[in-house]
Amino acid sequence: MEKTSSPEKKQYQQKAIFEPTALDQLLMKMPTPPSDLPRPWNYQRWQRYLSVLFFLILFGTWFIGKGLDISFLEIRTFEGSLLIAFGVVLFLGLYLLNRSQTLGYIRNYSARANKPLQRAIKRYRRPLADENLLQIFPRYRVGKEDYYLVWYVPGSGTVWATSLKQGSEPLLFDENGQWLDNQELFSKVALMWMYALDFAPRSLRQKKHRNAKKYQQEIQRILSPFWGTLKNNQKTLIDQGFEEEIELIHIGYSAMLALYRNSLDTTLKIIQWADALGWDSMTVLNYDVILDLHEKIQQKNKIEKEFKEQHLIKKVNLSAEKMVLFLREVDNSHRNYFQLSMMIDGLETLTESFDPSPEEFKYIDGLWLPPQWVIKAYQSRVDFARQVDQGVN
Repeated sequence: MEKTSSPEKKQYQQKAIFEPTALDQLLMKMPTPPSDLPRPWNYQRWQRYLSVLFFLILFGTWFIGKGLDISFLEIRTFEGSLLIAFGVVLFLGLYLLNRSQTLGYIRNYSARANKPLQRAIKRYRRPLADENLLQIFPRYRVGKEDYYLVWYVPGSGTVWATSLKQGSEPLLFDENGQWLDNQELFSKVALMWMYALDFAPRSLRQKKHRNAKKYQQEIQRILSPFWGTLKNNQKTLIDQGFEEEIELIHIGYSAMLALYRNSLDTTLKIIQWADALGWDSMTVLNYDVILDLHEKIQQKNKIEKEFKEQHLIKKVNLSAEKMVLFLREVDNSHRNYFQLSMMIDGLETLTESFDPSPEEFKYIDGLWLPPQWVIKAYQSRVDFARQVDQGVN
């Protein structure tokens, strides 16, 4: 039988650590997006178009400039043509980036798309408050009706606000630009708005990909070799009084790997959802789709919580943290540890608790309700809109 070479064996081991085990089957994965979601802007296609256009301009201007001996901007030289091609593509790229980020506004909230809505948005701004709008502009579909949610952000110095500030208030409109005082409907729209914040990160698309890469590196480069490193240092660590901690890590190591793989899968699924909806160019969200996603995520978090309790993950976290603190002490630097820095890195990854973000929406009487501060902010703007209609302001 032909033996597997060392590089091939290492590559196989690196791939194998990503393979699901029986423990992975106990965890629930985040669902994939439906295949029929409207995606108004395919940034990958435009990237390809710009790449082709760059080379067409580069070689086109170069051949023309060289053939006709044109000295204007030195396009007869390759460097001059390169500068022109880069400038044109950079200008078009910035224009398309800006358009993609404002596509939701252009198609849903602008005067060209809906004049009554645009007039209403301006009408219900607070006077002298220097208010701008939060840069999230999808159309929110509940049943067969479309609704529009605007967040008024005070004291914002840009055209679009990228984050909420104290005093920010939302107002809900129908397609005719009429504001709505309907807390149940607002709660449904607010749930979609929360996911819109995550799926339309306003130019921070690469952050999602960096998070996925981070999990991949932690699994492959740190957790994969950690087991062997810990074994090589086991006797020394037991002599230092860490027998119980090592035993807990032995018990929880495979479960921690399953949690890391599940978190990697979740991050990749979030990228899939954002990609399917168009990232910053998102134009429409459907309540039934988002509600199903939200409820499955809640179920996933519940299963993960039970999994962590069953496999003593909290104790594994504390054991790893205790050992890291000990190994980082200056007094221990002289001890004969094998690959100390690698072992510390591995232990630090085992301190990850995988706690989900605090749940802001509460399920009450069959409806997911937003936190009180959101409801109060909405009611405050409704009260203001009512005063405007009564001619108080």
